[in-house]
Amino acid sequence: MKKNIISAMLLMHVALCAYAQSEAEGKAVKFDLKAVTFGVRTGCAVNAMQSITVRDDGSDTKTFEGVGWQVGGSAYYNIQTMAGISPQDHWGIETSLLFSNRMYYTGSYLNSLYYAELPVTLVYAYGIPFTKKLNIKWQLGPYFGVGLAGSNRAFANSIRRFNFGLTGGLGMEFGRFFVGSSYSYGALNVARNTSSKHTQRLNSSDLTIGWNF
Repeated sequence: MKKNIISAMLLMHVALCAYAQSEAEGKAVKFDLKAVTFGVRTGCAVNAMQSITVRDDGSDTKTFEGVGWQVGGSAYYNIQTMAGISPQDHWGIETSLLFSNRMYYTGSYLNSLYYAELPVTLVYAYGIPFTKKLNIKWQLGPYFGVGLAGSNRAFANSIRRFNFGLTGGLGMEFGRFFVGSSYSYGALNVARNTSSKHTQRLNSSDLTIGWNF
């Protein structure tokens, strides 16, 4: 997983270098509220709580899955209009405040974890040539999560309240409508009061729809 994190950081570095180069070439960057777009987001998530126990004879990995949901709002800042095939091509920064249900099953028992999540991603938007409304968006960045409530007092007994990780995804905008998919990798061990030989990471694959104002 360390290789995945390093690769993600390298991708962000390359993207930032490309942005800096384009600015150095004399392309104007205008920071104003007119470049900010707000929206609403909702969708479903396939959650996976990965439990890894290291033993003398090797490691034992178990994955507990479930389907949850999320709802919230987003803000997107168009950093720059780039010179490309389509005048819609640009870099941007998107952040969302999401209320998420990260549920998963351990055997027949349903674990429900409710989080407030804040992803902050660097976005490259590619406008499809010969259209004025269709954009394809690639995004990558960190996310932060704070546990609000959980079944069986999970955040008090077994799960750490704070979470952090990397998220990346691909989305499509048609006019004001948005649809996208993303994967979030939990970088922190969320198991509470455990030895270094046992870790738990919360990952998720999300499908999101939304509307921009």
